[in-house]
Amino acid sequence: MKLKDLIKDSIYCTIGYVDEKHLETLEQYIEQNRFLLEKFNKIHIAYNGKSELVPKAFKIWSNTLKQSRIGGTELPINRGQTYGTMDLDNECIDYCKGKNIKYIWKTSSDTIFFPQILDKEIEQADFYYINGIGVGGLNNYDESYFFPQTNFYIIKNDIDYLNNVYEINEVYKLQQQYPDKRPWELKQGFESETFLKRAVERNNLTKFHLTNEKYFKNIMSVIEKYNIHDSSHKNLIIEDPGVCHLQNPGGLTYTISNLNKHI
Repeated sequence: MKLKDLIKDSIYCTIGYVDEKHLETLEQYIEQNRFLLEKFNKIHIAYNGKSELVPKAFKIWSNTLKQSRIGGTELPINRGQTYGTMDLDNECIDYCKGKNIKYIWKTSSDTIFFPQILDKEIEQADFYYINGIGVGGLNNYDESYFFPQTNFYIIKNDIDYLNNVYEINEVYKLQQQYPDKRPWELKQGFESETFLKRAVERNNLTKFHLTNEKYFKNIMSVIEKYNIHDSSHKNLIIEDPGVCHLQNPGGLTYTISNLNKHI
Protein backbone atom coordinates (compact mmCIF):
# COMPACT_ATOMS: atom_id res chain seq x y z
CA MET A 1 0.00 0.00 0.00
CA LYS A 2 1.25 3.47 -0.85
CA LEU A 3 0.52 6.86 0.68
CA LYS A 4 -1.20 8.04 -2.50
CA ASP A 5 -3.83 5.32 -2.00
CA LEU A 6 -5.25 7.33 0.92
CA ILE A 7 -5.94 10.45 -1.13
CA LYS A 8 -9.26 9.34 -2.62
CA ASP A 9 -10.73 9.21 0.89
CA SER A 10 -8.98 12.34 2.19
CA ILE A 11 -9.22 16.09 2.48
CA TYR A 12 -6.17 18.38 2.33
CA CYS A 13 -6.35 20.93 5.16
CA THR A 14 -3.79 23.67 5.57
CA ILE A 15 -3.44 26.54 8.03
CA GLY A 16 -1.63 29.83 7.84
CA TYR A 17 -1.13 33.39 9.03
CA VAL A 18 -1.76 35.95 6.30
CA ASP A 19 0.57 38.92 5.98
CA GLU A 20 2.41 40.55 3.08
CA LYS A 21 5.16 37.91 3.11
CA HIS A 22 2.61 35.11 2.84
CA LEU A 23 1.02 36.73 -0.19
CA GLU A 24 4.42 37.15 -1.83
CA THR A 25 5.37 33.48 -1.46
CA LEU A 26 2.01 31.67 -1.54
CA GLU A 27 1.92 31.00 -5.27
CA GLN A 28 5.40 29.45 -5.10
CA TYR A 29 4.29 27.09 -2.34
CA ILE A 30 1.19 26.09 -4.30
CA GLU A 31 3.22 25.45 -7.45
CA GLN A 32 5.71 23.29 -5.55
CA ASN A 33 2.84 21.22 -4.15
CA ARG A 34 0.69 21.22 -7.28
CA PHE A 35 1.50 17.56 -8.10
CA LEU A 36 -0.08 16.62 -4.78
CA LEU A 37 -2.82 19.23 -4.38
CA GLU A 38 -4.43 18.45 -7.74
CA LYS A 39 -5.05 14.87 -6.63
CA PHE A 40 -7.44 15.95 -3.85
CA ASN A 41 -11.15 16.41 -4.45
CA LYS A 42 -11.41 18.59 -1.36
CA ILE A 43 -9.07 21.30 -0.06
CA HIS A 44 -9.78 23.39 3.02
CA ILE A 45 -7.73 26.39 4.12
CA ALA A 46 -7.94 28.00 7.57
CA TYR A 47 -6.43 31.44 8.01
CA ASN A 48 -5.96 34.15 10.57
CA GLY A 49 -3.87 37.30 10.32
CA LYS A 50 -4.50 40.62 8.61
CA SER A 51 -8.19 40.56 7.70
CA GLU A 52 -7.81 42.88 4.73
CA LEU A 53 -5.30 40.46 3.16
CA VAL A 54 -7.12 37.15 3.74
CA PRO A 55 -9.41 37.50 0.67
CA LYS A 56 -6.31 38.09 -1.45
CA ALA A 57 -4.81 34.84 -0.16
CA PHE A 58 -7.95 32.88 -1.01
CA LYS A 59 -7.92 34.44 -4.48
CA ILE A 60 -4.33 33.30 -5.05
CA TRP A 61 -5.37 29.76 -4.13
CA SER A 62 -8.31 29.74 -6.54
CA ASN A 63 -6.47 31.47 -9.38
CA THR A 64 -3.41 29.23 -9.11
CA LEU A 65 -5.11 25.86 -8.74
CA LYS A 66 -8.29 26.72 -10.65
CA GLN A 67 -10.23 24.15 -8.64
CA SER A 68 -13.80 24.61 -7.53
CA ARG A 69 -13.45 22.35 -4.51
CA ILE A 70 -11.38 24.75 -2.44
CA GLY A 71 -13.01 26.00 0.73
CA GLY A 72 -11.76 28.34 3.39
CA THR A 73 -12.36 29.83 6.81
CA GLU A 74 -10.97 32.96 8.41
CA LEU A 75 -10.86 32.97 12.19
CA PRO A 76 -12.06 36.35 13.44
CA ILE A 77 -9.47 36.48 16.22
CA ASN A 78 -5.74 35.85 16.03
CA ARG A 79 -4.30 35.10 19.47
CA GLY A 80 -0.66 34.98 18.39
CA GLN A 81 1.63 32.28 17.09
CA THR A 82 1.12 29.45 19.58
CA TYR A 83 -2.53 30.03 20.50
CA GLY A 84 -3.52 31.10 16.99
CA THR A 85 -1.98 27.98 15.50
CA MET A 86 -3.82 25.77 17.97
CA ASP A 87 -7.09 27.55 17.13
CA LEU A 88 -6.50 27.00 13.40
CA ASP A 89 -5.67 23.32 13.89
CA ASN A 90 -8.90 22.90 15.83
CA GLU A 91 -10.83 24.61 13.06
CA CYS A 92 -9.57 22.05 10.53
CA ILE A 93 -10.53 19.09 12.70
CA ASP A 94 -13.92 20.58 13.59
CA TYR A 95 -14.67 21.43 9.95
CA CYS A 96 -14.25 17.80 8.92
CA LYS A 97 -16.43 16.30 11.65
CA GLY A 98 -19.55 14.60 10.37
CA LYS A 99 -18.39 14.79 6.75
CA ASN A 100 -17.85 11.75 4.55
CA ILE A 101 -14.06 11.98 4.81
CA LYS A 102 -11.84 9.20 6.13
CA TYR A 103 -8.51 11.01 6.53
CA ILE A 104 -7.41 14.58 7.14
CA TRP A 105 -4.05 15.58 5.61
CA LYS A 106 -3.20 18.43 7.94
CA THR A 107 -0.39 20.75 6.86
CA SER A 108 0.90 24.22 7.51
CA SER A 109 1.00 26.68 4.63
CA ASP A 110 4.82 26.63 4.69
CA THR A 111 5.11 22.88 4.17
CA ILE A 112 6.30 21.64 0.80
CA PHE A 113 6.33 18.14 -0.63
CA PHE A 114 8.34 16.18 -3.15
CA PRO A 115 7.05 13.56 -5.63
CA GLN A 116 8.46 10.54 -3.81
CA ILE A 117 5.90 11.04 -1.06
CA LEU A 118 3.19 9.58 -3.29
CA ASP A 119 4.96 6.23 -3.53
CA LYS A 120 5.90 5.98 0.14
CA GLU A 121 5.13 2.41 1.24
CA ILE A 122 2.87 2.39 4.28
CA GLU A 123 0.87 0.06 6.46
CA GLN A 124 -2.77 0.53 7.34
CA ALA A 125 -3.06 2.95 10.28
CA ASP A 126 -5.18 5.71 11.77
CA PHE A 127 -2.35 8.20 12.10
CA TYR A 128 0.67 8.87 9.86
CA TYR A 129 3.37 11.21 11.11
CA ILE A 130 7.02 12.24 11.38
CA ASN A 131 8.54 12.49 14.83
CA GLY A 132 9.93 15.83 15.84
CA ILE A 133 13.15 15.90 17.82
CA GLY A 134 15.74 18.45 18.89
CA VAL A 135 18.94 18.10 20.87
CA GLY A 136 16.91 18.19 24.08
CA GLY A 137 15.11 15.01 23.13
CA LEU A 138 18.08 12.92 22.02
CA ASN A 139 18.78 11.50 25.46
CA ASN A 140 15.15 10.43 25.83
CA TYR A 141 14.94 8.64 22.49
CA ASP A 142 14.06 4.96 22.44
CA GLU A 143 11.72 2.74 20.44
CA SER A 144 8.71 4.17 22.26
CA TYR A 145 9.58 7.82 21.48
CA PHE A 146 6.51 9.66 20.17
CA PHE A 147 6.52 13.43 19.60
CA PRO A 148 4.66 14.01 16.30
CA GLN A 149 5.35 17.12 14.24
CA THR A 150 2.27 19.22 13.62
CA ASN A 151 3.21 20.94 10.36
CA PHE A 152 2.31 17.70 8.52
CA TYR A 153 0.44 14.58 9.55
CA ILE A 154 -2.47 12.45 8.36
CA ILE A 155 -5.13 11.57 10.90
CA LYS A 156 -8.34 9.57 10.80
CA ASN A 157 -11.41 11.81 10.78
CA ASP A 158 -12.80 10.19 13.90
CA ILE A 159 -11.37 11.83 17.02
CA ASP A 160 -13.17 13.59 19.83
CA TYR A 161 -11.06 16.74 19.70
CA LEU A 162 -7.50 17.88 19.02
CA ASN A 163 -6.40 20.80 21.19
CA ASN A 164 -8.09 21.27 24.56
CA VAL A 165 -9.94 24.58 24.25
CA TYR A 166 -10.28 25.04 28.01
CA GLU A 167 -6.56 24.55 28.52
CA ILE A 168 -5.74 26.94 25.69
CA ASN A 169 -7.99 29.61 27.20
CA GLU A 170 -6.50 29.01 30.66
CA VAL A 171 -2.91 29.49 29.50
CA TYR A 172 -3.84 32.38 27.22
CA LYS A 173 -5.35 34.15 30.22
CA LEU A 174 -2.13 33.56 32.17
CA GLN A 175 -0.18 34.96 29.23
CA GLN A 176 -1.94 38.29 29.66
CA GLN A 177 -0.70 38.43 33.25
CA TYR A 178 2.84 37.30 32.40
CA PRO A 179 3.53 38.57 28.86
CA ASP A 180 7.26 37.92 29.11
CA LYS A 181 6.73 34.19 29.67
CA ARG A 182 6.48 31.69 26.85
CA PRO A 183 3.35 29.49 26.82
CA TRP A 184 5.20 26.27 27.72
CA GLU A 185 6.81 28.11 30.63
CA LEU A 186 3.37 28.94 31.97
CA LYS A 187 2.22 25.32 31.84
CA GLN A 188 4.41 22.27 31.32
CA GLY A 189 3.55 20.32 28.20
CA PHE A 190 1.63 23.17 26.61
CA GLU A 191 2.74 22.42 23.04
CA SER A 192 0.92 21.57 19.83
CA GLU A 193 2.94 18.35 19.60
CA THR A 194 1.88 17.28 23.08
CA PHE A 195 -1.78 18.02 22.33
CA LEU A 196 -1.54 15.96 19.14
CA LYS A 197 0.15 13.11 20.99
CA ARG A 198 -2.60 13.14 23.61
CA ALA A 199 -5.30 13.07 20.94
CA VAL A 200 -3.74 10.05 19.25
CA GLU A 201 -3.35 8.18 22.52
CA ARG A 202 -6.73 9.22 23.95
CA ASN A 203 -8.51 7.99 20.82
CA ASN A 204 -6.46 4.77 20.64
CA LEU A 205 -5.30 5.47 17.09
CA THR A 206 -2.90 3.08 15.43
CA LYS A 207 0.29 4.82 14.27
CA PHE A 208 2.69 4.62 11.33
CA HIS A 209 5.93 6.60 11.31
CA LEU A 210 6.55 7.92 7.79
CA THR A 211 10.34 7.88 8.18
CA ASN A 212 12.11 4.54 8.47
CA GLU A 213 14.29 3.87 11.51
CA LYS A 214 17.64 4.03 9.70
CA TYR A 215 16.82 7.37 8.11
CA PHE A 216 15.50 8.78 11.38
CA LYS A 217 18.83 7.94 13.02
CA ASN A 218 20.46 10.02 10.28
CA ILE A 219 18.15 12.88 11.26
CA MET A 220 19.22 12.52 14.88
CA SER A 221 22.89 12.57 13.87
CA VAL A 222 22.31 15.85 12.03
CA ILE A 223 20.40 17.27 15.01
CA GLU A 224 23.28 16.42 17.34
CA LYS A 225 26.09 17.56 15.04
CA TYR A 226 24.54 20.94 14.24
CA ASN A 227 23.00 21.46 17.69
CA ILE A 228 19.47 21.93 16.34
CA HIS A 229 16.94 22.67 19.09
CA ASP A 230 13.84 23.16 16.93
CA SER A 231 11.94 19.88 16.71
CA SER A 232 10.02 20.94 13.60
CA HIS A 233 13.18 20.74 11.42
CA LYS A 234 12.71 24.00 9.55
CA ASN A 235 14.28 24.17 6.07
CA LEU A 236 15.52 20.58 6.37
CA ILE A 237 14.40 18.36 3.49
CA ILE A 238 13.27 15.03 4.93
CA GLU A 239 13.78 12.84 1.86
CA ASP A 240 11.95 9.93 3.44
CA PRO A 241 9.04 10.49 2.85
CA GLY A 242 9.66 13.76 0.91
CA VAL A 243 8.64 16.79 2.94
CA CYS A 244 10.14 20.05 4.16
CA HIS A 245 8.92 22.61 6.68
CA LEU A 246 10.07 25.56 4.59
CA GLN A 247 9.44 28.40 7.01
CA ASN A 248 12.13 30.56 5.41
CA PRO A 249 11.64 30.31 1.62
CA GLY A 250 14.43 32.81 0.99
CA GLY A 251 16.94 30.84 3.04
CA LEU A 252 19.01 27.80 2.29
CA THR A 253 17.55 24.31 2.43
CA TYR A 254 19.52 21.20 3.28
CA THR A 255 18.88 17.53 2.73
CA ILE A 256 19.47 15.16 5.62
CA SER A 257 21.55 12.91 3.36
CA ASN A 258 23.97 15.66 2.35
CA LEU A 259 24.37 16.96 5.89
CA ASN A 260 24.92 13.44 7.17
CA LYS A 261 27.81 12.90 4.73
CA HIS A 262 29.81 15.56 6.54
CA ILE A 263 29.40 14.01 9.98
